[in-house]
Amino acid sequence: MNKHSKSAGFWRGKGFYVALTLIVACSMLASFLAIDTMIDSLGADPGSEEITGEEDIVWQLEDTPIENKQDSVPVEPSSSASQSSKPSSSQPASSAASAASEAPQQPAEQPAVQEPLRVWPVSGEVTAAFSGDELVFNETMQDWRTHNGTDLAAEQGDSVAAPVSGTVKSVAEDGRWGGVVEIEAQDGALVRLCGVQDVKTAEGQSVEAGAELGTVGEIASEASQNAHIHIEVLQNDEYTDPQLYFAQE
Repeated sequence: MNKHSKSAGFWRGKGFYVALTLIVACSMLASFLAIDTMIDSLGADPGSEEITGEEDIVWQLEDTPIENKQDSVPVEPSSSASQSSKPSSSQPASSAASAASEAPQQPAEQPAVQEPLRVWPVSGEVTAAFSGDELVFNETMQDWRTHNGTDLAAEQGDSVAAPVSGTVKSVAEDGRWGGVVEIEAQDGALVRLCGVQDVKTAEGQSVEAGAELGTVGEIASEASQNAHIHIEVLQNDEYTDPQLYFAQE
């Protein structure tokens, strides 16, 4: 009776945990046996299997037939070959050509039209101006008349220069105006000098502006004045103020 009571007490105390431990151990053993059986059935050892990486995979492309094959399709050169065959430049040729075509076209410079050189025949000051249609009193002739030219002060014997470049139209000696030289200028004007002596040119000769024509002489119709040169300018057969004409140089 006492043994039975002790046995019952043992199972009520520690016996429960002993039984639980046995149950767990049996479960683990059954699981191990089940796994081992499965491995044997597969015939492979998971520990000995090699793991294959992407670099070991051989890619096999399927040979797919190409429909409508074209034999004459041009093959463009690669970009590297194209670049190596072209000369190196900081700007592509097409861009340079485009920039050149877009650049505004500069008009060709026209040669400057040079005005004919005009110089005064002597360097003296104006003593009598052009009067145009206005009458002025001539002390030598003691009458009123127009003064069709400009008088320039000079000394007897001073050098007289050709006022314009052109062709000598006439050389004459006039009783009232002394030695008279007429020059047709390159612009078509007729320039007349009165009071020239010792003339160094002749009719038909070409003269250059500034070249010596002769020397200062006398003008009978204006003898009351000091020595001077009388100069007249005709444009389209009309008298023009010499001071305006020579101011255009």
